[in-house]
Amino acid sequence: MQVLISMLVAAGASVSMGVWYRYRRKRAWRTLAGKRGLKVVGGGFSGMPELVGELDGYPIRVWVSEVEPNVQFTVVNAAQQTLRRPGFEQDLDALTGLLDEAVRRAIVDAEKA
Repeated sequence: MQVLISMLVAAGASVSMGVWYRYRRKRAWRTLAGKRGLKVVGGGFSGMPELVGELDGYPIRVWVSEVEPNVQFTVVNAAQQTLRRPGFEQDLDALTGLLDEAVRRAIVDAEKA
C-alpha cells in the first residue's frame, strides 16, 4: 500500500512540475508578445507557441524548432537574421535578449546595404 501511495505521489508531483513548466514558458512568451506588440499563434495546452509581427519595420517570427524528439531550439527570425538558442526558452530576459539581438543584427545589415 505504501508503495502505491509513493508511486501516486511521485506521479502527481511529476505532472504538477510539467504543468508549472509549461505555464512559465508560455507566460514568458505571452509577456514578450504583449511588450513588443507581437501576436501569439498556436501553443495550446501542450503545443509550442509562435510569435509573429513587426519590430522597427522588420518582420519578426519566433518559434521552436524540434529537430528530433526532446531536442528543441528557440529560433528568432528578424528580416534575414536568424538566431537559435538550444531548448524551449522560458526565461523572459533571455528570450527578450535573443529577440533584441536578432533585430539589432537586422538593423546593422540594413545599414550596410
